[in-house]
Amino acid sequence: MIQLTAELFKRATSKYDTDYILWKGFVDFSIRYHYQTKEILNRAINLHPNVVQLWLLQAKYYFELENDTTSARNTLQRSLQMNKNSSELWIQFIKMELLLALPSVDDVVACEELSKNDEEKNTEKEDVMSDDEDNLTAEEKREKRLALEQQRLKQLAKDIEQPEELYKMPFTIINEMIKREDFLNDAKVIFDIIELLSNFPKTLEKQQFLLNLILNHHVHDEHIIYKAITYPIYHPLMKVDRYDILKQLHKKATIMQSKIMYTLTSKFAIENQYHHYYLQKIFPEANQSHCLSEYMCYDYFALMFERPVNEAKNYELIRELLNVQLLYFPESIPLLSLYLKILVGTDHILSMAIDHINYLRSSRAAILMKPKAWTPLFELLELNPNKKKLLDLYREAMTRCPEDPTIRDHLLRYALSNPSIMESVVSLFTTLSSNSLDLYKVMINTLMNHAMYFKKTLERLLLRATSDFGHEDHSIWIDFLTFCYKTNQGKRAQHIYQDAVSKLRSID
Repeated sequence: MIQLTAELFKRATSKYDTDYILWKGFVDFSIRYHYQTKEILNRAINLHPNVVQLWLLQAKYYFELENDTTSARNTLQRSLQMNKNSSELWIQFIKMELLLALPSVDDVVACEELSKNDEEKNTEKEDVMSDDEDNLTAEEKREKRLALEQQRLKQLAKDIEQPEELYKMPFTIINEMIKREDFLNDAKVIFDIIELLSNFPKTLEKQQFLLNLILNHHVHDEHIIYKAITYPIYHPLMKVDRYDILKQLHKKATIMQSKIMYTLTSKFAIENQYHHYYLQKIFPEANQSHCLSEYMCYDYFALMFERPVNEAKNYELIRELLNVQLLYFPESIPLLSLYLKILVGTDHILSMAIDHINYLRSSRAAILMKPKAWTPLFELLELNPNKKKLLDLYREAMTRCPEDPTIRDHLLRYALSNPSIMESVVSLFTTLSSNSLDLYKVMINTLMNHAMYFKKTLERLLLRATSDFGHEDHSIWIDFLTFCYKTNQGKRAQHIYQDAVSKLRSID
C-alpha cells in the first residue's frame, strides 16, 4: 500500500510539478512512512525554493528525526539565502539555535559536581599530557579524555553564567535580523522574538534590549508603545512594579501629547486601582493639554462622584462635570446617561437637570434623534411631579423616534405605575400611530393583565381597535371576548361575538 501510494504521488508530482501543495503532501507522506524522504524533500525544494514551509519541513526532519544538527543548520542558512524576507524562517532558525545552546541536564549536573570537586582539590592534569596520543598508555589516554571533558564542562559552566557566550549563535542571528529595516520596523516580528526568548533562561537582558528597540523605532504608535511598556507585567520572570509601569506610561503620554496615549494610560491606572494618580495627575494634565477622550471623562465622572463630599462640593462637582461634557462630548450618550444618573441621586438639583434637558432640546437636537438618549432623560424626569411636562417629553420622544419600541415600552411601564395618566398615554399612542395594528396589540396586551383596574380605558381601546381592524384581524375580537370574560360581562360577550362573526363574514 505504501509503495502504491508513493507511485501515485510520483505520477501526480511529475504531471503537476508546479503544485507545491501536492509536493507538501508527498513530503508529509514520505516523512510519516520513512519513504525516500531526503530525495523527495530535495526535489520539492529545488522546484519550489520560495515555499517556506518546505524548507521548514526539511530542517525539522534533520533536526528532530535524523538528529543531524549540521544539516538542519545548513538547510536554514540556504533557505534564508533564497527567502531573506521571511520572518518565519529567521525565527525558526533562532529557535533551533536556542535549543542547541541549552546544556543538557546531565551536563548541568556534571558542572555542579565538578565545581564541588574543584573546591577540594585541583583536578587539572593538562600539563602532564602529551599531544602525541600514540606514545600514551591506555591509562594516560583515559586521564587525558577525562581532563578534556572536565575542561569542556568548566567552559560550559562559565558560559551558563554568561548569556552572551551561552547564546552566542542565536544572539548573532538576532542581531543580523534586526539590522534589516523591514524587520526593525515590524514590531510584531520583534515581539515574536521576545516571546520566544521568554521561554529560555538568562535572556532577560536581551528581551529588555529588544523592548527598548521597539520603543525607539515606533515613537508615534501609541498601541505598540503601550504594549512594549506593559509587556513585562505578563511575564513573571521580568520582575517589575506596576506603579513604575504607570509612571512610564504617563511620561510617554506627556511627551507625545496624544489622546490615545492618555486614554491607554488612564485605562491602565483604572484597571490597576491607581485612582488617586488618575484623578490628581493624568486627568488634569490631559484636560489642560486638550487630550481628553470620552473614556477618560466617563471614568472621571464615576470616580469623582464615588468620593465622599459635602453638598456644596457635590453641587460644584456636578457643575464641573457638566462643563466638561458640554465642552468636549456634548452628544455622548454614555456620558449623558452617567451625568443624569448622578443627578438622580441629588434631588435638590432636579431643576438643574431639567435645564440641561432644555439645553439639549434647543442646542443639541441631534442627540435626541438617538433612542438611547431618551432613557436617562425619562429616568430623571419621572422624579418630577409635573406629569404633564413628562408626557410632553414622551410625545416629543415618540415624534423624534417613531420606530423605536423602547420609548413606547418605557412610557407604558410608567403609566402602569401612575394609573391617572393611562388614559392620556393611550390617547397619545393612538394619535401618533392610528394605523398601527401592532401598537394596538401591544397596548391591549399590556392592559389586559390589569383589565379590572383599567376597565374603561381598555374597553375604549378595544372598541377603537375593532372598529379600525375588526374586519381583517380576528385576534382583536378574541382579545375583546377575553376582556368581557375577565370583567364578568357575559351578555356583552355574546353581542361582541355576533359583531365579530358579522364583520369577519363580510370579508368572505
